[in-house]
Amino acid sequence: MKWLEEFEWLAYSEEKSGSFCKYCVIFSHSKNVGKGDHQLAGALVTRAFSNLKKAKEMFRKHENCTYHKKSVLVAENTKFIVAKKKLRVLLIKSMLKEDWILKKNRKRLIPIIQTIRFCGRQQIAVRGHREGGRIGLEEPEKNDGNFRSFLRYRADSGDNHLKDQLMNSGGRNMYTSSFIQNELINTFGHLIQYQIVRNVRKSIFSSILADETTVISQIEQFSLCVRYVEDQSDKIREDFLTFVPVYDVTGAGLANTVLETLLILGLDLKKMRGQGYGGAATMREKFRGVQASIKEKLPLALYTHCSSYSLNLFLSDATGCCQLHITYPRNLKKNIDLSQAIVNVNSVLDLLSKQRVNANDNFKILYAQLKEIAAKLDIKEDITRVCRPQTARNNVPYNTEEEYYRRAVYVPYLDDFCNSLKERFESHKETVASLKHILPEFCTKTDFYSLEAAFNFYEDLSHKEVVQSEFMLWKEKWSQEKYEKLPKTAISSLEKCDKTFCPNIYILVKL
Repeated sequence: MKWLEEFEWLAYSEEKSGSFCKYCVIFSHSKNVGKGDHQLAGALVTRAFSNLKKAKEMFRKHENCTYHKKSVLVAENTKFIVAKKKLRVLLIKSMLKEDWILKKNRKRLIPIIQTIRFCGRQQIAVRGHREGGRIGLEEPEKNDGNFRSFLRYRADSGDNHLKDQLMNSGGRNMYTSSFIQNELINTFGHLIQYQIVRNVRKSIFSSILADETTVISQIEQFSLCVRYVEDQSDKIREDFLTFVPVYDVTGAGLANTVLETLLILGLDLKKMRGQGYGGAATMREKFRGVQASIKEKLPLALYTHCSSYSLNLFLSDATGCCQLHITYPRNLKKNIDLSQAIVNVNSVLDLLSKQRVNANDNFKILYAQLKEIAAKLDIKEDITRVCRPQTARNNVPYNTEEEYYRRAVYVPYLDDFCNSLKERFESHKETVASLKHILPEFCTKTDFYSLEAAFNFYEDLSHKEVVQSEFMLWKEKWSQEKYEKLPKTAISSLEKCDKTFCPNIYILVKL
């Protein structure tokens, strides 16, 4: 037994009553051994060795033979190959089992994912307040929420994979808990956000829209949206990106929050060409506001006041100067070009300027009409009482009620109205006015000189000679068309622009 432990290649045959080298017996290629195969293999290989007196000496001598070492090497390689094949078979079996389990779980998860997606698209609340326990196929006495009801309806309608999941899965493998629902909703959100960011990258240029508010949990947060022209359809899109908690509500702090969030999302800040916010001082302030802080780092990101209520705000500001309280309707179109909006604003400013110059005559007519209406409504003509603390301030001098209302209400209102219009709509007048000449309606009547302000402002264009050549081709193209067939807006012009043939014109129209 000691020899068997000392020489692991040694084996004893009861039938032959002697010892053999198990490796040499099995793996020796021929009965001849030695250099040139000139010796016959004897004891331990072709016949049993039984001389116990010389056993140990013989074993050591055999162990040092070249043919024995070769047999051992072949045996080790053979054992490794066999073990590897067994391992490979076990791995294949394990992988097939895992693949079967994976496919089975996917089939069970698909109806749950589709149900949550359906609720999201239809804006249906997912959960109710009775969400505990397993989802049975029998209708409960009390409503247990839309999500559980949809799953029950689906299982009853023939979805056998879902039915098997609801009936037979363990409590930890139901995939219907509120935690799993939130995980799936967050996954949907990440996928949608990824697709939006991908579309913005394809579009190249974009503008950021942001608004800051306090949620019910008393946490300040930013809602960030992005405005861009979709690359495939050439349509303007405004898509929500994310909510961001805010801890520094100063202009610089909010600006850093916006820029850091955009970088995390993977957007290129150098391609940002606009920023739009509400009318709060923190956002629009010219020196320390968010728009000023961002524009300091990104000079091409022009600030535009939120168009949805810009008109209402400056009307409110104007009436605030003379203590009037008036509600104004919105007067905006959804897809109006900024250039057209500025043309409309200029028309209003021209009209109001004439009203301001002839304030005395215009107000006499207006005041006479007001007196007629007041008489019908039995309203007495009167002037606001001046209390003692107000006597020391610079009050409006007047001799008649008409003069008082002209100086205290009409003239200040016109002045503030005009100033607010200029502040909110004319901050980028030169650049926008230059850009509008790229539209076919205007380019046929002008030359490249009209585009120089936009060319000098933006850094995304080629050499001046290249842009000028493209403009001449663009102008020639539309000079051959009838005026009625010319595109009237930037979006309709973009659809007709070949970005391969005129890349710089395409960029200008997109901007």
